[in-house]
Amino acid sequence: MSDTARLQCTVVVVELVDEVTPALGESMGEIRPAATMVVAGLVKPEMLIEIEVMAFKG
Repeated sequence: MSDTARLQCTVVVVELVDEVTPALGESMGEIRPAATMVVAGLVKPEMLIEIEVMAFKG
């Protein structure tokens, strides 16, 4: 996780942002990648969140 450079989360409703943000902060700890949160539909109705992580290992 320490190599994480970018994080993008897609949630299906804006209300999930308040739940996701603290959970991401807890899981990432001191790691502070560039981050984007997008509200959009996902492929299946049971999907609530999609998380994309890009890492750089130099």
